[in-house]
Amino acid sequence: MMDRRDVVEIYREIHQKIGQLEMEGGDYCEGWADAIIECQDVITRLTGVGQKDLEEDIKLKRCPFCGGEANYDELHLVSGEVKQLVMCSNMDICGVRPQTALWKTRLEAAVEWNRRADG
Repeated sequence: MMDRRDVVEIYREIHQKIGQLEMEGGDYCEGWADAIIECQDVITRLTGVGQKDLEEDIKLKRCPFCGGEANYDELHLVSGEVKQLVMCSNMDICGVRPQTALWKTRLEAAVEWNRRADG
């Protein structure tokens, strides 16, 4: 039986592969995001580890530009859909004010925010 660390690692591998495809100029479309959500649902059913559990396991890295803390935020669209993102919380000082793209889940936004070159 898989434990929580195994499940988190699977999610990270999926998101890393998508990042590689994007960097290599591969096609990325809404279909990929839907496939990820379906995979997450299957993993949750098989392991009992849910999306909220995984979100708690991912610590957001600090802003790469100002070193400020990062926070989750959500955007309520006119369609009624709610999208998640991560952004630098140091808006008054950070000149860049980075944020992620809009995602269906906080977990996806966190993985994107934390994906960067180490060094």
